[in-house]
Amino acid sequence: MTAANLKAAVSQLPQLTERKKVIDQHMNMASALLRTIQRRHIDQLIAMEEDISRKSREDVIKLLSADMYEREDRLRTFGMWYLSTSADLSEFQAYFNPAEWGGLKYLERYESCRLLNTQVKCSPI
Repeated sequence: MTAANLKAAVSQLPQLTERKKVIDQHMNMASALLRTIQRRHIDQLIAMEEDISRKSREDVIKLLSADMYEREDRLRTFGMWYLSTSADLSEFQAYFNPAEWGGLKYLERYESCRLLNTQVKCSPI
């Protein structure tokens, strides 16, 4: 290595250090995202959600009873299932707290309006 090459490498050192910092930040974010996906079992939920309309009432009860899923993930997946079926929402009230139940009652109202397909009977809540 010549003195000129060494001088060029040293002059690029601040730029390379900055690039390394940016790459490290991206790797840290990607690692944190992966840990969250694994902790919340998002991969399993996505697999279930892709085929949600074919899931049985029993499958959904297993999901709602499983402590390994976060409350918001269970609520989202249940909402998707409910909107893709003709289930009776009241059967599932025991699985939700009052705040969640309010949101689900809204989904029930939305679904009834969507099925009726009329604005007359479905005034805003």
